[in-house]
Amino acid sequence: MEKPNLETCTLQEACDYSVLKIVEQGEQCLSGKGGCAYGDEKGNHCAIGWLLDASNKQLMSCGDDVTLLMSVFDCELPSVLYNNREAFNALQEFHDADCVTGREEFLNKLNESIGIKAPQYQQWVEMGV
Repeated sequence: MEKPNLETCTLQEACDYSVLKIVEQGEQCLSGKGGCAYGDEKGNHCAIGWLLDASNKQLMSCGDDVTLLMSVFDCELPSVLYNNREAFNALQEFHDADCVTGREEFLNKLNESIGIKAPQYQQWVEMGV
């Protein structure tokens, strides 16, 4: 799946793309300290990281909080992300959960904002420990 135009795509298209990419990479994106990271040296990204400009090292190393990311880099973020803060907080939590039960819980929360029928959502749940 090609990365959608993040200035014109829907929230659904952005989330479908992001979750597909984390399923393809097969693991969470973690910093050297073990916390979630938007991007790592192996080329992995977190759910939000797949929607960011990977060439912007400051942006990719901001941390793992969507609210902080938005307050620091607001003018550098794609419209779809900036306009859907709650949905992307839920998407980040869905990515960060490392067990099946946690992923199911956050998937239900994400379902309040988008449809979760695409197979990659359940695939990511099942990849939890």
